Amino acid sequence: MSELKILVEYSVKENKLNDFLTEIKNNKIREKVLEEKGCIAYDYFLPEDTTQNKLVLLEKWQSKDLQQLHLTTPHMQTFSTIKEKYVEDTQVNYL
Repeated sequence: MSELKILVEYSVKENKLNDFLTEIKNNKIREKVLEEKGCIAYDYFLPEDTTQNKLVLLEKWQSKDLQQLHLTTPHMQTFSTIKEKYVEDTQVNYL
């Protein structure tokens, strides 16, 4: 079983980055994901220049199957709703 690493870049609507981050934190998305079976890391990063309206997520999973199962959890459904409000584009890169 090989580990899966994913780099996700969210392009957030103008002036909505703080709102996006606040909802992620208030819903404890990161904390809930880190409790999932197979999750090794789930970390958000902001660019130095926050005027770029970008948020980067680095995910590390024990396997692709466990990462796919993660997408079906209730907190990821909540995240999907949050994302619809604030994100213009999402780029996913498998490392």
